[in-house]
Amino acid sequence: MTRLVGHPQAGERAAILYSILISCQRLEIQPLEYLQDVLSRNTGIMQEQELRALTPANWKKSRPA
Repeated sequence: MTRLVGHPQAGERAAILYSILISCQRLEIQPLEYLQDVLSRNTGIMQEQELRALTPANWKKSRPA
């Protein structure tokens, strides 16, 4: 099997990142602002519901207008 990416999970990870960026674009969110905020959080200790709040759509709802 020929790999198009260097690691077996790299394609899936790239697809997830691309999906997040497209969601930001559709919701008129600045991707860099979104990623800086979300990636600065310690998501390893969050509950599932807290993680759901970090999807681009929910993140936008929680931001001041």
